Amino acid sequence: MLKNFQRCISQETFQFCKICIVGANGGVGRSLAQQLKQNNRFSEICLYDITCTKGLRADLSHINTLPEVTAYSGAENLVESLRCCDIMVLTGGQSHSKGITSREQMFEANAKIMVKLIDALVKANKEQPHIHIVTNPINSLVPLTAELLKKHGIYNARRLIGCTKVDGMRAATFLAEHMEVDPRYVEVPVIGGHSSKSIVPLISQSQPKFALDDETQMKIAQRIIHGGEEVVLAKNHKGAAQLSMGYCVAQFCDSLVRSMQGEKNVKEVGFIPSDVNDVPYFACQFELDKEGIRGCKRLPPMLPFEINLYNQAREDIRRNVDIAMEFMDKNKLK
Repeated sequence: MLKNFQRCISQETFQFCKICIVGANGGVGRSLAQQLKQNNRFSEICLYDITCTKGLRADLSHINTLPEVTAYSGAENLVESLRCCDIMVLTGGQSHSKGITSREQMFEANAKIMVKLIDALVKANKEQPHIHIVTNPINSLVPLTAELLKKHGIYNARRLIGCTKVDGMRAATFLAEHMEVDPRYVEVPVIGGHSSKSIVPLISQSQPKFALDDETQMKIAQRIIHGGEEVVLAKNHKGAAQLSMGYCVAQFCDSLVRSMQGEKNVKEVGFIPSDVNDVPYFACQFELDKEGIRGCKRLPPMLPFEINLYNQAREDIRRNVDIAMEFMDKNKLK
């Protein structure tokens, strides 16, 4: 009924786009769902979690905006939730806890979830939808996802992106705070990956440029690199970044749907299959079109301390990719 109504009121401009949030009952998932409900570019927001999502759907569905909200829960309904989706966002999974203290342990737990998720995605879709991975560790889960999709024969490198937009958002916020300017008009490229050893803020390449000595830039860069930990400490280890993460993921999804619906010159950032250096995956700036990523922007000049961070990032990402490949071998998934 709602879809017929949408066709009537905006037949010329409205294009259907179904986005599925896997892990919708988590803090990031709820934040993301609320913001997507305010975005009339989407036709359907599908909520999926192992736990019941009916209450979240009821709450969101009272908001008087166009996107229809649907809800699925339980392992038996995963395939149906993903059916015919245009965008799938993974926000759920295992985070740091008393039992999970390292990124390696986190990867083992979330890799098993990813195997089941990709199996369901393939059953639900003939082609790979746009996949946006928010769950950590991104540096290993993105390569793992690529290998699983290759195994199933539906891999599309242009439609696989790990979330690193939050690092650029923090970079703009922290630099603007230091300079006492409006953060909405500050942009800082952040390349590399999404871990404390692979985040590379390029403050020297900020727009606008600021006259800062190397020591000050290094200090701000370290705050950006450890921005996630700043939130965890402020919450006394009882939670992580959820509202800020939900905001930046919603912004990224808006960029994605705008490009899918034909808008030109949509620029974004993320951890993607890339050819900018000697590692197969890297976070860089890129342009989006209807089909997805249009190649990485070439890496800019860097200061000596930024080069050190960059070299460290390459080695860390290389190790993270190896972890994913070892998981595939160990579990005989190739």
